[in-house]
Amino acid sequence: MDEEQSLFKGSPSLALVFGPLLISLTVVAASIFAGYQYSSWAFLASGVAVIYGLGKIGLVKAIHYELTTERIRVRRGIFTKRTDELELYRVKDATIVEPFFYRLFGVGNIQITTTDASTPTLVLSAVRGAAGLRESLRHSVEACRKKKGVRLTELE
Repeated sequence: MDEEQSLFKGSPSLALVFGPLLISLTVVAASIFAGYQYSSWAFLASGVAVIYGLGKIGLVKAIHYELTTERIRVRRGIFTKRTDELELYRVKDATIVEPFFYRLFGVGNIQITTTDASTPTLVLSAVRGAAGLRESLRHSVEACRKKKGVRLTELE
């Protein structure tokens, strides 16, 4: 029997939190500019903005995606880790959504519709090379269904 092989491992791009990071940098810059007159308030605002920005980065980097020949694993969390697994033969459809801003960074979202009761929809957010990853997913889904002898039927 074939062993499960990893096809993709990665995290969402930081483009996912570009807005909050831009706001944090703006507050830090404004705090430095206003720091001469209001030093204690400027220092506090700057510290809060830095902590906020680092927290957003930490939350994004605490998400890990893995696509294998058998399943999709999504692991998230900083203090409490949660791992969700989705068997590939349960995938019904995969759609790429590439907002204009994400295309500037070469990333996109992959929306996966499934027959799984606990995860009817799964979104892989801001992944680099979304089109290629979606094609790998499609080929792996077909191979997994063929290997397990599973057919997807649609009733109208």
